[in-house]
Amino acid sequence: MTTANSKDQHHFDLAFELAYYIHANREVSFFVAEDALDELPLMLGNQEKHRKPSERLRGFWKGGERTRPLRQTMKLSERQMLQWLVYKHSESWERQTERGEGLYPPTEEDMIVRYLEHLVFITLRRGSFYVTLAVGQLLHQFDRRETRLFYDILTQSDTARMKDMGYIGKQRLELLERICRRFDQIIQTVKTASGEKQLVIRPATSQVINLVLESLRRFAPWDTRCIVESGFDITDIPGLYFSGDGTDEDIIEMDRIHTLLDPECFARFVEGLSKYVRTLPANNQDRGCNYDSPNERLAVPEFASFPSGSSRGDRFQSPELTAEDYIRLQRTLDARTRRRKSFTPQQLCVYVDNVLSQSFDPTRKDRGRFVIGPEAGVIEVRGRDAEGELTLAILIADYDQIPVGAALRDSVVHQGGQKVGIQLTPIWDAEGNVEGGQLEVSFAERDLFGLSRWIEEVSESAGSSYAWLMKAGVALALILVALILIWFQLRPSHRQVGPPEQAEQPPTKEEKPVSPVGPPPPPEQPPPSKGAPLIARAIWSKDPQAALSAIPIEPTRGEIRTIDLARSQRHILLNLPIYDDAGRMYSRYRVTLAAADQQLWQQTLQAPAISLTGNAHILNVALFPQRMPTHGQYDLRIEGWTQTRWQSLGHVLLNPEER
Repeated sequence: MTTANSKDQHHFDLAFELAYYIHANREVSFFVAEDALDELPLMLGNQEKHRKPSERLRGFWKGGERTRPLRQTMKLSERQMLQWLVYKHSESWERQTERGEGLYPPTEEDMIVRYLEHLVFITLRRGSFYVTLAVGQLLHQFDRRETRLFYDILTQSDTARMKDMGYIGKQRLELLERICRRFDQIIQTVKTASGEKQLVIRPATSQVINLVLESLRRFAPWDTRCIVESGFDITDIPGLYFSGDGTDEDIIEMDRIHTLLDPECFARFVEGLSKYVRTLPANNQDRGCNYDSPNERLAVPEFASFPSGSSRGDRFQSPELTAEDYIRLQRTLDARTRRRKSFTPQQLCVYVDNVLSQSFDPTRKDRGRFVIGPEAGVIEVRGRDAEGELTLAILIADYDQIPVGAALRDSVVHQGGQKVGIQLTPIWDAEGNVEGGQLEVSFAERDLFGLSRWIEEVSESAGSSYAWLMKAGVALALILVALILIWFQLRPSHRQVGPPEQAEQPPTKEEKPVSPVGPPPPPEQPPPSKGAPLIARAIWSKDPQAALSAIPIEPTRGEIRTIDLARSQRHILLNLPIYDDAGRMYSRYRVTLAAADQQLWQQTLQAPAISLTGNAHILNVALFPQRMPTHGQYDLRIEGWTQTRWQSLGHVLLNPEER
């Protein structure tokens, strides 16, 4: 029995606990964590050679003086990327529930958690300044001057990071617009007396304050720590200052973000900042900044259309995962890996921020080129075949980390040899600002001997003048190798053949003829006679709530569930797997009801075209116990048909009440 390795288990534990805090639903949290862990190896754009920021991208003094270049987006560690993927995959489930189509109805508590999660999700990659806008301006209602001083001290008066108040106001408005797009028609905005747009907020009760603080603590980046020690001087915290002496600025930026999000660290920093303000001269305009009692200034949007009260379960304590859960996880990861290994997409789809932007047929052309906007954040390449879409590569767009005149190139090669490449080239305007990007996505069905990657690397080093000649030479060599392989496959066989009369002899009783293509699919079961009583009926469920109470049927669990039946009609919901252990999709399912080794009823169903949950099919079996002719226990057996045979998926034992 295969189980997930220790690293996968640890990562899955972290992802599941975080997802459960967001959803307070075990099944949804499992799906979110599963998808996040599955896509972790598909992340692109982490090459060190692209980490140097462009010389055009510089910080500004408050008076406009140009200073050293700086990074405006962050490089995440592996665990931080997993945390970010949990936020990414959580959003689609959130939107389903908000439309009334998901597995549970959200409460006001759920919406507050989602709002805070989204603030972190859209600002984390852009650095401590945007997290300061989210936590300072939107969440604690700092004005522009308070926000500017807070960020100046957070970066220890780093001149490259200083912002003027006009820029702060512009970026705050942009951030607010992105939040409104995410929670469209769920939250409302108003204009203040000064004409500034802001959210309609709800009163900050003690319950809301505790929820906000706990959420920020859980959403703080993993693998970071609070470097603001007790008794510190607010203007002299070396761990928050980037001196440019070879220290990785990403680590310092992450420590700044931890200071903003971790409630204890934030409170310590704000207390020191409040003391510092009181030491300023009376004629200093920053003397009017107020950082006292920050919790009393906490503000979250009003979600009027959602019921108040707690969520479905205790989100602060996730349920314990079992050995069977890790088996289920590994089966899913293995099945998706095998699917990618043999995957041949009929269409290649490119999504920008979860919106389909371009698609092309990889059998007709090997690449697609198009322009994306400067606001583009996440680029996903998904392949589409008869079974649905499969994610092949993910890239977080980092324009400012690509030098002028250069492009970011990266690729992933799957186990089957399929290579997905992405090239992103920024488009600069005359003032040195990014106005978009030229995106090229390529797909190669098989990377024979790894030569395509070698050609690309050698071509870049050799220069464009000889690149075409090298590619042509290697292409001719590949054609020659292919012809030789075809010749070996098609040449006549020299093996000895027995006498004709011996070859035509019929098989003995001990020998059975072997079919060259495997057994044919089993015939459909004939419909019951009109006189036979209706014992049971099975249909595919379309109710999203059904997945919450469905019994998981998995052959690796090794368990048989027992259910007590009432005399009236009884519905049993079964959660059936889509793939077998080899990654093959079940094309049909067979349900059999037996008692004392006697078959009472059987029905075969074609697999539905769309999965209700994305990971399983939900089958609704309606039973009529009063029509069952035999007393005693009943055995409900479930089987799945792959390419050649029926596979047993599991059993459910039924105990009817005494009549």
